[in-house]
Amino acid sequence: MSMNWPEPGINEVGEYLVSGRPFAKYGQTYNNGWADPLDRYDDVTAGDYIDFPYITKRVVVTNTGAQAISIAFASLNLEDADTAGDSAVKVGKNYFVLAQNETFDMHVKVKRLFIAGKGGGGTGVNIRAELTHINDIYDLTQAAQDAADNNNSGLPGIAAKVKKT
Repeated sequence: MSMNWPEPGINEVGEYLVSGRPFAKYGQTYNNGWADPLDRYDDVTAGDYIDFPYITKRVVVTNTGAQAISIAFASLNLEDADTAGDSAVKVGKNYFVLAQNETFDMHVKVKRLFIAGKGGGGTGVNIRAELTHINDIYDLTQAAQDAADNNNSGLPGIAAKVKKT
């Protein structure tokens, strides 16, 4: 009998059927990524994202700060195919906005979540997640760019109409 069991992968159903490994983070501050309504924003350099140690099964974000925050699955720095300098995520409205005391709760598999202040810097953000044991890059920003570079425009619902690089 072999002892070389395969690592769990992104489509491994069993990882999503069992209870997830807990993850919690509170108090992170996020910059105002919406100072210019449609302009690209380098959220990676600004540190306005959360990297999970493993692929998530479920993500819950509560905004306990006074300013609204935005949540996206891809970087606000992806350029829109139609308007140079604009964010494909912002133009496509591929984000959620949470006002003070609002909660985002979704069963979703992601490795990175982008969170930026909307109307000012965001503070008091509570992030909870259920994690799988899947250690995969699963980079939706890169997937959207790769799709655009392969003449598929981008990822609908994540970052559509991404400009080719």
